[in-house]
Amino acid sequence: MFPSARYRRFRRDERALLDALLDSQESGFDRLRAQLATASYKAPWFPGSMSFEIHVADGPRYAAADPVPEGEGLIVRAQQVYQPGAEKTDAAVIGNVFLWVTDGIITGLEYAAATDRPPTSLPEPSQLGD
Repeated sequence: MFPSARYRRFRRDERALLDALLDSQESGFDRLRAQLATASYKAPWFPGSMSFEIHVADGPRYAAADPVPEGEGLIVRAQQVYQPGAEKTDAAVIGNVFLWVTDGIITGLEYAAATDRPPTSLPEPSQLGD
């Protein structure tokens, strides 16, 4: 059952990006992937933003390797974003994506531009760095 009318299901591009960011064998990422089963889109960071908050209704908690103070956010994944179809070089970087976790729960996806232009859409998984 879907949690609340105020949250919505992820769009295809949002879910594809989250899946790509969590496609790792890093310790604890299996717990973060499990959280996506009950996760939903909560709200943009600000009007027009591609960055958004995530609501997780239930799931196992992620445990960071180093202690994090309660209530403090932690970036568990950061990847560069490259121009579509471009070779993955420093000159082709157009931004960065960050996956945020607070108290062991996924809480946000941040897409930060590396240019003067704010992003108007999320990147495709193929645009992410290795």
